[in-house]
Amino acid sequence: MEIVSTNASELEARVMLEHFSKSQGSLSQWTTRCPRCGRIAVKSSRMSALSRRVSITICRTCELWELLEEAGIVEPKCLTDWAALNPEKEVPPQAVTTICNGKKHVWDTRDEAEDFFRQVIDAAEEPERKQYINIFVQLRLGLDVCGDME
Repeated sequence: MEIVSTNASELEARVMLEHFSKSQGSLSQWTTRCPRCGRIAVKSSRMSALSRRVSITICRTCELWELLEEAGIVEPKCLTDWAALNPEKEVPPQAVTTICNGKKHVWDTRDEAEDFFRQVIDAAEEPERKQYINIFVQLRLGLDVCGDME
């Protein structure tokens, strides 16, 4: 009997997520939160993917997780655990790496890195300012590794 209730909640979750997917097009033009993990995701064909489980756009990281799930390497994430259906759950901080002037730095959170580069952009002069702006834009786009390389 427990399995039936789990299946029913998974079915309800699928319906709610598919309804949510219809509103994805009306969200911010450039970024939105991934409905699966809750992290900021870029809305472009190169930076987002269609879920294999529900007709909804997810981030590339979640696409990789779904491939691992499909291959049986990891347990599938229950639809009822998706971030879009659990807004009260806090999104875990996401570490991000920046490479600037050949120096690699791993930040505990994206916000920490963005705050730093926002400050150095204001204080810098060309050509360093252009490098910092490039990294800041990559951070805002949701990249996990951001650098000043061309």
